[in-house]
Amino acid sequence: MTIGFRKALEADCEFCYLVRELAFREYAESVRGWDEEHERTVHQKRFVSQDFKVIQSEGHDVGVLSAETTPDAMKVFQLFILPEHQGRGIGSSVMEHLIQEAALLRLPLRLQVINGNDRALCFYKRYGFQQVGTTETHMQLERS
Repeated sequence: MTIGFRKALEADCEFCYLVRELAFREYAESVRGWDEEHERTVHQKRFVSQDFKVIQSEGHDVGVLSAETTPDAMKVFQLFILPEHQGRGIGSSVMEHLIQEAALLRLPLRLQVINGNDRALCFYKRYGFQQVGTTETHMQLERS
């Protein structure tokens, strides 16, 4: 699977929101609810403060990645693939890319999964992530 990344531009803000909503809303609703106005406000703040990338496959925008590297870890904030493109190896290709990048930097890879998203949890465990903490709404995972 050949994937690519491009820096998300201001014009991509709505696309990034829609990808997150389509891939994540059902899980969020079951754990904490979904208030459209609140979700859009939080997304706007994150979009301007985090490094968003649009994931591309075969020339199409298919997902969103937001991550940062700090001195102590590589942190993944968002990794969402449009539902119609899930199950095709795109997420796996993105994860392999992130694992290689973290390994080159000799840093652990950290992320969190909302409670109840067993599909995502299984996906990350396949890549060696282990639970290192919990919050009221999320499981915190790390791959050393």
